[in-house]
Amino acid sequence: DNIRVPLSWEMAGYDTPVYTNEGNPGYPFTPVNNSWTTQANYRSNCDANPLGYYRRTFTLPTDWNDKRVMVHFDGAYSAIAVYINGKYVGYSQGANTDAEFDITDFVSQTDENNITVACFRWSDGSYLEGQDMWHLSGIHRDVYLVATPKVFISDHYIHSSLNSNYTSGSMTVDLTIDNRTKSSVEKNIKVELLDATGTSKGTQTITYSGSSNATRTVTFSNLSGLTPWSAENPYLYTVVVSQLDGTSEEMVFSTKYGFRKVEVVHNYSQRQVLVNGKRVFFKGVNTQDTHPLYGRAIDLETMMKDVTLMKQANVNTVRTSHYPRQPKMYALFDAYGLYCMDEADIECHGANAQGFGLSASSTWTSAYVDRTERMVRRDRNHPSVVFYSLGNESGSGSNFGSTYQKVKDLTNNEGIVHYEADATHSDLGSSMYPSVDNVRSSSSGLNSKPYFICEYAHAMGNAMGRLKDYWNVIESSTGRRRRASSTAQPTQARSSPPTASTIGSRATTTRPQAATMKPRSWAHSLTMVSQHPTASGRRSSLR
Repeated sequence: DNIRVPLSWEMAGYDTPVYTNEGNPGYPFTPVNNSWTTQANYRSNCDANPLGYYRRTFTLPTDWNDKRVMVHFDGAYSAIAVYINGKYVGYSQGANTDAEFDITDFVSQTDENNITVACFRWSDGSYLEGQDMWHLSGIHRDVYLVATPKVFISDHYIHSSLNSNYTSGSMTVDLTIDNRTKSSVEKNIKVELLDATGTSKGTQTITYSGSSNATRTVTFSNLSGLTPWSAENPYLYTVVVSQLDGTSEEMVFSTKYGFRKVEVVHNYSQRQVLVNGKRVFFKGVNTQDTHPLYGRAIDLETMMKDVTLMKQANVNTVRTSHYPRQPKMYALFDAYGLYCMDEADIECHGANAQGFGLSASSTWTSAYVDRTERMVRRDRNHPSVVFYSLGNESGSGSNFGSTYQKVKDLTNNEGIVHYEADATHSDLGSSMYPSVDNVRSSSSGLNSKPYFICEYAHAMGNAMGRLKDYWNVIESSTGRRRRASSTAQPTQARSSPPTASTIGSRATTTRPQAATMKPRSWAHSLTMVSQHPTASGRRSSLR
């Protein structure tokens, strides 16, 4: 059969959508005689663990000779094994984090090639994908080929420092050179900074010479006349990176970048989050990816509609509950001005409810860190990403200590980390669904940190009351940071957009009937108060 890609295969009539939180049907797997079996409610009209095979042919462009060739997956539920021309290439899991495979040695430069992808509905990665949502399967995000020189820039991290006026400072670009063939080469690398009009703010050139992987750094000092990025004024610069072999350009890419400073400030009794030194009300929504026709596959038109409605409704913040979004979505956040809490694809809500205790198990540490690292490496150049969330409703445990430290390591210790269930591994005090009185009692912060209410109002077949009461407390705050998050998950249905008269965003929804997909919605909305006046880099790879 022919099938659209990207698409959740249930939307094409294969297998049945499953909606679950931690109740019936509960988590996909149950222990039976020291082994694991798929629950009967998950088996529907297919095997206990359905396996879908995707196949297609392709021919490489003639100018890709002597290039390194990658195949890149933006996301697939829940695990994939990739074959080129009948030969096994590799395996990846982590449904909402990118995977990239080097297929240079598997493809023909002249003949037609075949790619086969075996996609597993359930894998052990499913233990960490127990979100309260519709569970769907298949390749739900873009798949594409990438060609690079044999020695190439595989990653770049842009970071900056602004002076107290927020219009001057410096910018550093850390470049990772991939020389996996250990060839002895010399490459010139040029980095140029352009403002929004295309005017150059400076150019730097460095040389790589060697036969191994390496990191090189380019710094632009004494930059002046900068326009800082914020949700109100999403001013973007362009960083252009070129790799030259002698004087011949063999690789070039650009990244949109915004200069901004986000900081947690502890000042006497006040715990604050400042953006470019100013007080900000973070008003927003938690979102899910569910499309009425495509399932978990969200097209650009739908993304634009969501962003437009949010801006019209005075929403300025998105929490990507409860997994990273497609790269395109972050580019829209950057361009249109939305703050983002980037959340790792980790929720073992149901598993913990069954007593598995994954977050405290050392056998799961590498899986937790892998998902977090892939998210941060991919998204850390986006100015819209102002917070990183380690996951959702997964209890506490040492694995979050490892992921917390990984975020810090990958962001020069600047990434602000959120995790609601474990205050030890969070830079913010966070809670879910507190009463108005509890919010009032935490006006000076929670756990001696800025207060972040990650979810506070959930519309799922019921009205969204008392938002005004919450916001009366929030807006009367002397500046201790607050965030409130109303909940109407798109995984659960389509919501009405927040009304412009509502201080926090609002969503309304009804629970879809089993195996019936409703249109996409916003999920829990979020709001924060703090006091006082890319394109992304190359994705991390699995090879």
